[in-house]
Amino acid sequence: MSDRILETIDRHRRFITFGETDRPIVGFYIGGWEDLSRYSEQSESLFPKGIIEAEDVTIDKFREMYRNYSSHLLYEDDFIRTLDPVPSIPWVESACGCPIKFTGKNFWSQKIGLEQTMASLDRIPVTDNPWIMKYTEFVRFLAEEYPDQAIGQSILRGPLDALCALVGDSETIYSFYDEPEFVKAALDKLGDVFNEFIAAQFRHTPEYYGGYGLGQFYMWAPGTISRIQEDAEALITPAQYDEFIYDSDVKISSSAQYCLCHTHATAMFIMDKIVRNKNLTMVQVSKDEGDTTLSDLLEGMKTIQKSGKGVLIKGKLDHDDIEMMRKHLDKRALAIGCVVANRQEADEMKAHLHGLDW
Repeated sequence: MSDRILETIDRHRRFITFGETDRPIVGFYIGGWEDLSRYSEQSESLFPKGIIEAEDVTIDKFREMYRNYSSHLLYEDDFIRTLDPVPSIPWVESACGCPIKFTGKNFWSQKIGLEQTMASLDRIPVTDNPWIMKYTEFVRFLAEEYPDQAIGQSILRGPLDALCALVGDSETIYSFYDEPEFVKAALDKLGDVFNEFIAAQFRHTPEYYGGYGLGQFYMWAPGTISRIQEDAEALITPAQYDEFIYDSDVKISSSAQYCLCHTHATAMFIMDKIVRNKNLTMVQVSKDEGDTTLSDLLEGMKTIQKSGKGVLIKGKLDHDDIEMMRKHLDKRALAIGCVVANRQEADEMKAHLHGLDW
């Protein structure tokens, strides 16, 4: 084991336990791979444009993408970078019954509507689901093809997001009032599907330095770690979160020993409710492009740390943002993930962050 990787692993251990440290975790998201064409010159010819099935998604179609992407994972910071089952595929939505359309650059799920969802809910397979089996195939491929690389979870959306994908955003919110028992049953069933993805992930993911890496966000934990998200929480009231979503989040966050919850500014109004979940280890907060400022997120980030959980901030951050965090947040449970265009920008920001008196 190299000294650098051991030091990095140690930083992540201390982050989880609020251990003493000289500075926060500092890492960089250089570019991205949400768009297939970023790492594949053949993305337009992967599939015919239109609806695809699980059997259409073969590993051979993505070998070039993984070869190109894996070469971009070498950068010296505090992150544990991972390779994940194709992040642009809506895995949970597809497994729950959404048709998946290929556009030539990406994949989109299509809703089937409330009536069809209600009729098909009990028939959604949890075991022997073709999309979960396909996901598992990619996990096994990555573990075998890249034995020295951490293998992480792909983007898996939670039960509320999956329900919105199936039914539609507005229709789902109406259903909270018109069909509350259906909503509760649906969230429970879709939670089973989510948890089966996580179970499949760790049946075939080897340990990485005594623990596991977390896909997309590049954190590490000394045990299995999952990532949950419910972006559609922005559409509900605090009372609806308590009645419908909290138990669902507890269920899906129990699928691993450690868990990160992904959030946006739109979830800050219920952050005090989100962090009650004892299964959560850390909360990731996105500073999205547009009008979102760090001051919009700061109180939510304080709430996360006060609850005993670490906070990972991801976004384009400037020196004023860093100074605000330096003054108001606990460095022991803070991970700063800077979105940058290139390595030169990463080098400059890294020098600034390492040079500060935390």
